[in-house]
Amino acid sequence: MKILIIGGSGFIGEYLANLLKSKKHDVSVLDIKASNNLNKKIKFIKGDITDKNFLEKVIKHFDYVYHFAGVSDIEYSLKNPVKTINVNILGTYNVLQACLKNRIKRIIFGSTIYVQSSQGSFYKISKQTSELMIREYKKRYNLNYTILRFGSVYGIGADKNNGITKIINNYFKNTKVLQYDGSKLAQRKFIHVSDVALTCNKILHKNFKNKTILVTGGKNIKIKDLMYILKNLLKTRAKIKFKNQQQLGHYIIHPNKEENIDISQLKFDQSKKLKKNLIELIESIRKNN
Repeated sequence: MKILIIGGSGFIGEYLANLLKSKKHDVSVLDIKASNNLNKKIKFIKGDITDKNFLEKVIKHFDYVYHFAGVSDIEYSLKNPVKTINVNILGTYNVLQACLKNRIKRIIFGSTIYVQSSQGSFYKISKQTSELMIREYKKRYNLNYTILRFGSVYGIGADKNNGITKIINNYFKNTKVLQYDGSKLAQRKFIHVSDVALTCNKILHKNFKNKTILVTGGKNIKIKDLMYILKNLLKTRAKIKFKNQQQLGHYIIHPNKEENIDISQLKFDQSKKLKKNLIELIESIRKNN
């Protein structure tokens, strides 16, 4: 299959692109910057989703389009609502128009579980709006889709503001203290990025056409428990600190708001692999510091 990953130089996009290439697909990546971590046989296309005419020319002869591009940092979206709207909402509209014009078999959209939450700010709003547009394009123009609602993804290569990466990075860089900015009551359904990529590949099957899929770990992990796991793996006597404040725009416990749409979940049991994955992440961050 010929597959285009928009935003393929990002955290999840890189893992997915390399996985799909290993499965012998013809993979291209469209992004505003190139990545050094992609298979050299993957074609890179430099571009911006805010350029509608460019997208319509580029999205030709592809079978499937993954749309993972856009503003994804909640704090940034709080400070830059107009840019968040322009990139995430109007950019998604441009992608939809290009997919429709070029008769793409299916668009696969990277959304978030924040759409089920009271938190998430303009980032959440942009994803909710994009999901509504995607379903409307199916209703009006029969453009097939799959929506992937990502949860708390972690692993090597994550952005510095990624939850687990931020804790480890700050430990090495600053005070040798394990600190979490949010509440001591916080919980997350962590899922490793490699399992996310496996899910993104699996949903190419026709059974996942026009479905909304939750992509999270199988169960909640208390941040308090995670901090003690990290302390043990780092072999440190560092103090564990919580600011114990509601992080602006962030949820405390995994949101489970019910909606009148068909939602499925592909669960991955992270408990057996969590320590192994954390050790790899710690070593990677240690080297970079």
